[in-house]
Amino acid sequence: MRFLCVQCDESFESGEEKPRCPKCMRIHGIQPLGAGGTTTEGRSRAGLYGVVGFVALAGVVAAAVLLGRGDDGASEGAAGVVAKLEVKGVDVGELSAVLEADEPIAAFAQKAIAGHGDPVARARAVSAGLRARADKQAFVPWSLADPREAPPMVAAKVWSAIAEDGARQKLYPLEVSALAVAALRAVDVPAQVVEIQGYEGDRAPLDPSGCIGYYGVGVPAAGAGSDPKAGPDATGLTVFDPYGGRETTPKSGGVVPLSDGEVLAAALGLRALQAAVWKADSSAALVDVEAALSLWPNSASLRSARAVALAAGGGVREGERALEAAAQLRADAPRLNNLATYALQRGDVDTASKRVTGALERAPEFAAARVVLAGVHLAQGEPELAKAELDQAQRLDPDLPTLALGWAQYFAAKGDFDEAVRRAERAVELRSKQPLLHLTLGRLYRAAGRYDDLRRAARKALALTPQSRRSEMRQMIKAVLGPTALEEPEPSAATDEATEAEEDEGQADAPGAGTQDDSFSLSRGSKLLGGDRASGASDQGLQLGGSSRKPGLGGAKLNLDVELKP
Repeated sequence: MRFLCVQCDESFESGEEKPRCPKCMRIHGIQPLGAGGTTTEGRSRAGLYGVVGFVALAGVVAAAVLLGRGDDGASEGAAGVVAKLEVKGVDVGELSAVLEADEPIAAFAQKAIAGHGDPVARARAVSAGLRARADKQAFVPWSLADPREAPPMVAAKVWSAIAEDGARQKLYPLEVSALAVAALRAVDVPAQVVEIQGYEGDRAPLDPSGCIGYYGVGVPAAGAGSDPKAGPDATGLTVFDPYGGRETTPKSGGVVPLSDGEVLAAALGLRALQAAVWKADSSAALVDVEAALSLWPNSASLRSARAVALAAGGGVREGERALEAAAQLRADAPRLNNLATYALQRGDVDTASKRVTGALERAPEFAAARVVLAGVHLAQGEPELAKAELDQAQRLDPDLPTLALGWAQYFAAKGDFDEAVRRAERAVELRSKQPLLHLTLGRLYRAAGRYDDLRRAARKALALTPQSRRSEMRQMIKAVLGPTALEEPEPSAATDEATEAEEDEGQADAPGAGTQDDSFSLSRGSKLLGGDRASGASDQGLQLGGSSRKPGLGGAKLNLDVELKP
């Protein structure tokens, strides 16, 4: 039967009882088309909603979403998928071997499964072997607050990286699970990577970012009935969590088995995040994430990653639409928190409050959402309530990367710019190689009247940007920090005074310009990041991520943070 989505004016075929629009992913507002192929109610509403429809999702093949698989043959195996992507000009590179076992992995698997013949028992033994490496600090839990500086690794490199005790590698859940699957397949266990969306009773999200994803290992459940710790899931799989070491069954409906093509898609999504955050290369990020979505179009995590890539290129409005589509797929705490950050950035405090409250109802110990709620309170002129939320976030996760910037926002709102700068400098010190974060610090220096420091921050951001992207970064710096930001810093205070008027004049005509007093007004969109803007360089102040208690990119970043974590 043919249907029309009145939100985005998309018509499509579906045999489902509750069809989902392949463009905006909604299940509400779907109208059956009459014999003539139109519906009066649908067309009249589409005229309104089509203008603001989810244009960021155009190009996704309808059948791919409805079937839950992409149009590039995700079920045919990684080799076939890679070949098709290469025809489209996507260089997968070494990620094509994301699930391949080398001799050291096979040797590890053989040793781990000694004496175990049942597939579930073998999977348990391999998972235990990887947890033993974690016990030796070969890899450690971390906040997953933003993508790692290094790109995602294939199974063979992951095993090599954790060979040494005390290596303290920061691995993605996908990497650990892909390694486990490669090891199991090397000993003839039909294992596959699964996405784990949550466990019963969790009070903080597994993937606070909504972008990185949380993964485990699934094997056929035959023979698992005797084990109370790892029973079969509704998918017919017994699920193991070698990254976090959880021994309970994920919540009902919380496991999504992945094809090898979808595993490759998840890896491409991680590479896209790294390009956006660490390389300031939104073009490369978009190429990777679009390729990933062609393989796994109904992934909420990949659609959130797409929002990061779009925001990195100045397309914040498009990024917000991509996040709305992600929330249609999975309206969980991380996605609601990410949407709250977007709403806060554009000055819609009421919407931000509603969304972040919804996130905390689902996950009361979601530290990054507490930071976003603090931003809402600051926008509403309630600094004491903001401080209470920041204190709670501090208790939940003292290592939360967004926390220092949240405190900087708080102290700036109180007029204590010295303390605000100190807090922000600490945040930059922890992630000093991310170019966009130095622009955030530069905005704060400008608000504090520290123009030489502003110029140092600008030059640092430029130096950290790859040569091929520096022209774009120069334009961004001028838009965010003013026309003289890239001049050589001068040590004398007189120079600062002489250039202050020039800086203010340059900023007056720039999008998001404001006085020092409103530089931190979240009620209008954070001026520190160039609020009140439809698009542009400083709109990159959105980072989709934060953290939860370890292990676990908890929700969206406060507007103070220009780096992109989703």
